[in-house]
Amino acid sequence: MNRHLLAIGALLAAATGCSSSAPPEAPFDGGFPPTPFMTLPSTSGALSVQLRSWPQPPSQGLIVAELTVTQADGGVPVDGLSVSIRPWMPAMNHGPIRPTVTDEDGGRYLVTNLDIYMAGEWELQTSFSGPIEDHVTPEFEVP
Repeated sequence: MNRHLLAIGALLAAATGCSSSAPPEAPFDGGFPPTPFMTLPSTSGALSVQLRSWPQPPSQGLIVAELTVTQADGGVPVDGLSVSIRPWMPAMNHGPIRPTVTDEDGGRYLVTNLDIYMAGEWELQTSFSGPIEDHVTPEFEVP
């Protein structure tokens, strides 16, 4: 009988240790933080790209992101781009399926189904085509 009580106690302790007291993340309500997570120049230097995410900073799991693309020399929004994003984990030499990118006007591009499925260093290998051909690769660490 003592052995059964010890086993039940161990299971309860394990279950308690696995639970989290942190509140669940609030669902995305369509609004991004006013301050970008990061701002980067494009490879050519012609564009400036701001990255915002929900949650911010990006965390493990499905996230939503917004890229705001402007001309580097004047801040004029760049619309009409075809944007392709390849999430990539350099340490693992792989990434998930590409997310969906939607042009939201005003130089804003909404990125959905962005699966950051593991902790570690991530890259968002981003290509722009259309009126401008260019690239940018935001890099960040997910704890």
